[in-house]
Amino acid sequence: MKTRFGLLVFGLLMTVLLSANASQPHDHSRAGTSEFYLMLQQWNSEEMSIPNLTLPIDIGPNPPTATSTLRFDFDSETMWGFGGGYNFSDMLFLRGEMTFGSPDYTMTWNNARITGESWINKGSVNLDLNLLRNRPFSPFISGGIGYLYIDTGIPNGPPQYSIWWDYFWGPVVVGSQPTYTETYFTYNAAAGIRWDINDRMSLRFVAGVNWVDAHRDTIETYEATFALSFRY
Repeated sequence: MKTRFGLLVFGLLMTVLLSANASQPHDHSRAGTSEFYLMLQQWNSEEMSIPNLTLPIDIGPNPPTATSTLRFDFDSETMWGFGGGYNFSDMLFLRGEMTFGSPDYTMTWNNARITGESWINKGSVNLDLNLLRNRPFSPFISGGIGYLYIDTGIPNGPPQYSIWWDYFWGPVVVGSQPTYTETYFTYNAAAGIRWDINDRMSLRFVAGVNWVDAHRDTIETYEATFALSFRY
């Protein structure tokens, strides 16, 4: 919790300190331009749970199953992603983005405790409001909606096989293991600072909170993001 709170405080301090340097007019307007950006993101999450999850407890074509609450305690993860958006004016920026990562986790289910690696893909659509007009530095606030997709890596049924005939190799057998996945609706709020390096490139730092609608509960995730934008 201290780490998550520190990320938010650092983001707010960056906003205040850099805003103090935003007194000089900026010659290049962003209005009517599009942007593509790449980003790195530090991601943290509260413990997540999936109630009444039924999973096999043995191997075989018809294994016995058990039902219990599945709990995940995720490690902090550095994620990567990309996004794009459109500047309706120097004040309003509509953007959409996707990020990816594989945080480790500790899981408890049916009196068992294991560790593993998950796969996470999340996306959002946000509207940024820049608080200063026509300045190279501008603090901004943001809000939006999105999704969080989690592949736990936990088997969710027997292996599946497909067979086909290849002209050169003969019969080819490919196996796959279905795993338990879940997709959640999210909404978020954030604050940050934007620096227009020139009329084609920008840097943004954003600190934000996502609220994950996890069925019977709402989970908070915390993000600190650096993004490099290319404007055209």
